[in-house]
Amino acid sequence: MLATLIFCLPIMAQKSSETIKGNYPIQKTDNYSEVQIKNFFGSVTIESYEGNDLILEATKTIISEDEKGLEKGKNEIKLVVYEHDQGVFVYLDHPCAIFDQEKLLLNYDCNDHGVFLKKEYEFNMDIVVKIPNTLNFVNVSTIDKGDVYIRGLQCELDASNVNGSLTVIDHSGNIEASTVNGDLMINFSNDPESYADFNTINGDIEVKCSKNLSARVNYKSMHGDFFTDYSDISFLPVEIIVSESKKTTSTKYRLSSVKSFSIGGGNTKFSFKTLNGDMYLRSN
Repeated sequence: MLATLIFCLPIMAQKSSETIKGNYPIQKTDNYSEVQIKNFFGSVTIESYEGNDLILEATKTIISEDEKGLEKGKNEIKLVVYEHDQGVFVYLDHPCAIFDQEKLLLNYDCNDHGVFLKKEYEFNMDIVVKIPNTLNFVNVSTIDKGDVYIRGLQCELDASNVNGSLTVIDHSGNIEASTVNGDLMINFSNDPESYADFNTINGDIEVKCSKNLSARVNYKSMHGDFFTDYSDISFLPVEIIVSESKKTTSTKYRLSSVKSFSIGGGNTKFSFKTLNGDMYLRSN
């Protein structure tokens, strides 16, 4: 009886937490500089400030059922900061990560890492950075176990999340923002000059712009609606899509499922796309 009771006791998971800090100067070539941050599991928080360095503070967490798995996770999971002549590339390194320094491209290939996929340990990396407000381009993403929060950027922004929300506050500049399972909330301090693309599969999109917004808006959703409080609206004709068949030499015409309207007669292109979610365009 005693042996049976001991055998049934739950195994206590072991946990390791580490804080990573650093300051990294942002290089600029041909009057251009950028920051890219690629997380895997965990959140990303970005705020701009009046300075010249990227100021980083991250928390790495490893959880395993035994000491061996814990040590393996501590050694395999790393946060890499790659400095180049036009900025900084920050990414979470693990056995599946493949980073091309010349092309500044990060890919994941887990086909040859069966042991890694057996989950000897779980990991999380929560990244918080402050970046200069003089950058030209910022690219940020995460995949799971965290949200993305960005405040005060004045540049072109490409931001994405897979399983989590994406929030951008006080943004000034063109933007591409996307999620798979999560809401998008974007607030502009200055309206974008050229484009703003918002895309999610399962989530709502909420965008706030100035009262004097001047733009052309395209929107599409399978199971959602579009709402706006702007009144200076002109609905645009539905686009006709033409497709030609080389085999039968026939031509087919169909109406696009994308709907369009103009606000203030402007040419800035706004695009909203959802599968299951509503879209909101409001004035600040």
